Amino acid sequence: MTTHLLKPECSAYAIVVRCGVALDELGPSDDLSAEDSLDSVDCAGCLRDLVIDMRLEAIGSRDLESEWIAGSDTGISSKVIWSVMTGREVPCPHGPDVPHDPADFGRCHRLLARFPAWRSRMHEVAAVYPEWRGLVDRWDELTALYLEELPSGSAPKTWRRMRELRGESDPS
Repeated sequence: MTTHLLKPECSAYAIVVRCGVALDELGPSDDLSAEDSLDSVDCAGCLRDLVIDMRLEAIGSRDLESEWIAGSDTGISSKVIWSVMTGREVPCPHGPDVPHDPADFGRCHRLLARFPAWRSRMHEVAAVYPEWRGLVDRWDELTALYLEELPSGSAPKTWRRMRELRGESDPS
């Protein structure tokens, strides 16, 4: 087992009390945002590092792909891409799914930015999960919309186009 080094003011007891999470209950698929759970940035950093170390320990690997899946910038749809690209299973409590909004798409976009060779393999995701086909076929278009709208913090065009490509009607 890895020894987790915490700053003295960030004892495991403080993390458990302040976060309401028992350290031995954390697993590789737990979504825990240290920044949202703690007031102290220093303590939050310790907790984030501790959680990532524990997730990597549970996965049994420390390669770049494992580091990504153990991190906090993940969602169901980005985990689906990761799973297809690595050939490793990821527990998704509600099953595999497509990105449903620009935030989901953003996590997928950042995953593909981290592993650029995967972009040309996105057809593999659509082959395993046919509901991805429309999005995969127009991924470059969605990326352009997303990047255009990103600075504004709002992405209505990206969201609308994603709904169209999934065959959903616009609620407006």
